Amino acid sequence: MTFFEEPSVRKLRKNMASVKPTVPVTLSMGDPAQLLFARVREILLELLLNPMRSSEIAQALNLSKNQNKIWLQRMVDAGDLVQLKKPPGAYIVKQKCLFDPERHESGADGDLTGPDNAQPPQSCPPG
Repeated sequence: MTFFEEPSVRKLRKNMASVKPTVPVTLSMGDPAQLLFARVREILLELLLNPMRSSEIAQALNLSKNQNKIWLQRMVDAGDLVQLKKPPGAYIVKQKCLFDPERHESGADGDLTGPDNAQPPQSCPPG
């Protein structure tokens, strides 16, 4: 199996079927285009746990190359995805820091900050 082998249709369908929206989607909730992108975003975040090329993503989701490019760039701009330099045209979910030094500073009594004071993970600093 190569690093960028195209995923099987059965596996993709199974993965897509298991992705459940975090909020029930109804058109009365707002703009249909925003709702569509929110759903596509959930699917892409699940699909891109391993790197895939833009053409493979478009094929897997049956998207035009242009629409695929627009949505991928939107997610890169939002900080959800990273476009890899090698191989060219590949994307992956942006990893979050496992250790955030600000969350684990010692308090006045020397204890580590507890979970009550924990903040959500931030993106890893460059470098």
